Amino acid sequence: MIIIDCFGEICPIPLLKIKKHFATMAVGDQLLAKTDHICVVEAVEEFLDTTSATCQIDEPMLGVWEILIVR
Repeated sequence: MIIIDCFGEICPIPLLKIKKHFATMAVGDQLLAKTDHICVVEAVEEFLDTTSATCQIDEPMLGVWEILIVR
């Protein structure tokens, strides 16, 4: 599993990092992105709408999101 720490980063930086790693992922691979900006969550959801990948969004604590992407 690839883990990307995006704390303190605002779009488009986290999305660019996610896209870079996503391009190298094989079917079944997982990527976990951690962020403290809701705009990152929204941007990732929009990006993944154009792919066959799935994602699960979790907010383990107020203002912190974990985005699990499965290719």
